[in-house]
Amino acid sequence: MLGENNQPYLDITQGDVTKLIGSIAWAGLNGFGVEEVAAFGDSENDLEILGGVGLGIAMGNAIEEVKKVAKIVIKHTDEDGLAQFIEKLIKF
Repeated sequence: MLGENNQPYLDITQGDVTKLIGSIAWAGLNGFGVEEVAAFGDSENDLEILGGVGLGIAMGNAIEEVKKVAKIVIKHTDEDGLAQFIEKLIKF
């Protein structure tokens, strides 16, 4: 697989484990539902979690499929998009 700037990368996970399954379990252990979870992502392996949590957030550098699934698209990682988004949440 090729990642950003055509750099090779490989994700290896157990077949029955996903980011969404982990988030559902974590939310349940902490007394709330997955609809109260926010997740950030930029690549194909983030599609399921971004569509399955309450607030899916795509980075500005995300692939188009991720941007379509997300509820919000924020600035590129090179522009400190995540930090700026969190700062806005804290000030809100």
